[in-house]
Amino acid sequence: MKRTLLLLLLALSWEPVAQDPETAPGERLAARMRDSGLWESPRIRGTLNIRPRRGEPLAREILLGSRPAGTGWRTTIRATLEDGKFLHLRIVHPPGGPPRYHLAESEDDRVRAERELSPQEIMQPFAGSDFWPADLGLHFFHWPVQTLQVDARIWMRKGIACHVLESRMDPEADHGYTRVRSWISRDHGGLVYAEARDREGRRVKTFEVSDIEKVEGEWRVRELRIRDDRIRSTTRLEIREDPPAD
Repeated sequence: MKRTLLLLLLALSWEPVAQDPETAPGERLAARMRDSGLWESPRIRGTLNIRPRRGEPLAREILLGSRPAGTGWRTTIRATLEDGKFLHLRIVHPPGGPPRYHLAESEDDRVRAERELSPQEIMQPFAGSDFWPADLGLHFFHWPVQTLQVDARIWMRKGIACHVLESRMDPEADHGYTRVRSWISRDHGGLVYAEARDREGRRVKTFEVSDIEKVEGEWRVRELRIRDDRIRSTTRLEIREDPPAD
């Protein structure tokens, strides 16, 4: 009898830890996005079309792709510069950890003297474009806070019904952006649109998949567009074709 009474008192005095009901769904959605990336082909050709606020537009040829690497995967991007040199970006996605970014410049298509980028450097333009390494690596899906927005005012982007996910990092960070709100298709599961803001809440960048098509039952991105709202510059990444393997 005494033991029964004691168990009853313990049950009445126990209070469960309060949890945000949307944290777990947000983390699951972010984990799915971390595993998918922007493209899955091992080798694709494309063009970076850069349109600055002032000055002449610029086009850079690129070669990009993603493939498995150990128990994770990696993305490689090679851009051709004005002087004929090449800029190489390698993004390594290890399992259970954030991406790591490596950059190299060479006079031919071989990678030499590669160095790892710092957290500040991944928030800097790649090859003079409005894409930063952190954008191309979808780094914000690795931030510690991932919350599904159940009260978002906008659920549709480009006529597509979406989940809305908010990613947050350390608000004291003084570089790049610290909060990203993403619209993710409920149909094909890909990123449709995103807005990035700094710690003061000012919009830094907007990102959108402006062309996507279904090929042999799979969705393929054909054009990405990103705008730097601070300097009013826009870059379009056009995916032209999947070239044959060498």
